[in-house]
Amino acid sequence: MRAPTTQRRRPGGPSRFGRAFGPLARMLNPLVLKVAGRRRFGMVAQVHHVGRRSGHRYTTPLGARPTATGFVIPLTFGRDADWCRNVIAADGCQIRFKNRTYTVADPTIADTARAGATVRGVFRRHERMIFRLGGINEFLLLETVLDAG
Repeated sequence: MRAPTTQRRRPGGPSRFGRAFGPLARMLNPLVLKVAGRRRFGMVAQVHHVGRRSGHRYTTPLGARPTATGFVIPLTFGRDADWCRNVIAADGCQIRFKNRTYTVADPTIADTARAGATVRGVFRRHERMIFRLGGINEFLLLETVLDAG
C-alpha cells in the first residue's frame, strides 16, 4: 500500500490561504484599496508599483509592516504574484502606510527561517499563527530609501 501523498506548494506559488481566498481577494481588493494605507487602517498598505512589461502604474492593497530598516510583506499569493514580480523587476516601489509614503528598494524574498526574527518583531502572535496555518512561509523584505511623509 502506498503512503498518502501530501500536496506541497510549488515554490513561488500561492499559499493554502492564497489558493482558498484568491477569488474573494480579487472581488474585495477595490474596496480594501479605498482604506488601505490610511492611519486608522494600518494592517493594510498600498503598494504602488510599475508593470514590468506594460509600464503601467498599479496600486495593490497588501498586508505590510514597517521594520527598523524598511518593510516586510507576507507573500500570501507567492513570489509569482504580478505585484511581487513587478517590484523585483523594478528593484523597488512606493508604499503608502498610515498616511505616509515610503520609497523602498532592494527587494529580497526570504523564507520563515531567514526572516523569522523580523517577522516575530513586527507581526503579532496570532498573525504569525495564521501564517503557519495558512502555509505562508515566504516574505518580501524591502529597505526604505526615502520617507516622503
